[in-house]
Amino acid sequence: LEAAEVTLERVTLLGGMRCRRLWATEALLTRPAFVLDVQAGCFRFGAAPAGSRLPRPYESHVLQDRRHLFTSRRFGDWGYAQLSATAPPELRRGAENGSEIGAYSSLLESIRFDGLRAKLEEYTPFGRLPVLVRET
Repeated sequence: LEAAEVTLERVTLLGGMRCRRLWATEALLTRPAFVLDVQAGCFRFGAAPAGSRLPRPYESHVLQDRRHLFTSRRFGDWGYAQLSATAPPELRRGAENGSEIGAYSSLLESIRFDGLRAKLEEYTPFGRLPVLVRET
């Protein structure tokens, strides 16, 4: 719908998009997006593939390689549309509050992991090496 005005907040969009105006924050777009009116709207703390036509990007990133972004792309899997551990760091920590960009931003996984690592460094007995296993 090229006549539509779209607002996206903490969204992972797995398909392409065409619209007239876009207001997006912490959105992860995996296919090119084409916005007709790039003078209105904004695209902040997000990520989109090269070749996208977006309004005023602010603290946003260009996706170079989309192959290893997600734990799973199959609906129903336990890690569906969740950023993988091998996703670029600018996506895993690119949201305004330092968490991941996209639908799982509210889980604050990166921030919680940093807190856990800091506690382990402080309280682990000398000579012990903790092993952290990421589980979703």
